[in-house]
Amino acid sequence: MRNYAQSVLGHDMPDELQRLQLLESFTDPVTLPVLESLEVGSTWRCLDVGAGAGSVARSLASRAADGSVIATDVDVRFLPTDIHNLKPTAHDITVDDFPPASFDLVHTRLVLEYLPARDEILRRMAGWLAPGGWLCLGSLDISEGLSSPFPPVRAAMTSLAAAMRAHLGADIGYGRRATEAMHELGLRDVTLTGVPFLLGDGGTGDRFFGAMLNRFQPLLRASGHVSAADDMEKGLEWLAQPSGIDFGGILTTTFGRR
Repeated sequence: MRNYAQSVLGHDMPDELQRLQLLESFTDPVTLPVLESLEVGSTWRCLDVGAGAGSVARSLASRAADGSVIATDVDVRFLPTDIHNLKPTAHDITVDDFPPASFDLVHTRLVLEYLPARDEILRRMAGWLAPGGWLCLGSLDISEGLSSPFPPVRAAMTSLAAAMRAHLGADIGYGRRATEAMHELGLRDVTLTGVPFLLGDGGTGDRFFGAMLNRFQPLLRASGHVSAADDMEKGLEWLAQPSGIDFGGILTTTFGRR
């Protein structure tokens, strides 16, 4: 997890809070209705792993008003400290643990994709659930963007996916594969939901992927991957003046019950 924290997506980047807030505006409209569908109880004990800027943790704290929310990250500087039942906690999911059966809900979003031991971490997270508790995993599938009919989008997304794999060990399809892992862990009621997102419509998808391309493009250029950096630059130009609208991918949520 600390490799991620020290990467171009780490909290020390000057505009990281803005990127995290973009991520929240992009993904919260998908994540929060799923959590609402799980009918979070007022006394639930909740864990939000890799909580970022804290929007999901805030929502959980309002739902579990008489319960508790632990919001973890390797760096908690952006997490809220003004909510009585929300506790920001410095925690490295790759090495740190919680006692078994500690939580009624364990949530994480866009975290496990970047961790090589993702299946083992998922197993440990499932062990933190109390009987009947929910494990909820938010992810991002960009398969549609990789096959876009618009060449600048297709090339930029392909270069972005390759850069995330090379520099962070990312598995961009993990959210969908996690259904199998949850079944193997014996979780019940395993469900996969997905909401497509657009590129070229001037919405949050454009802004979030613009921020991601802006993060990785200088890294690739500095490391000699000029062609990939050029592809990202052309993708940014397309987002600024899109020639059409396309599906960029799917925001997925995978969840199951102990």
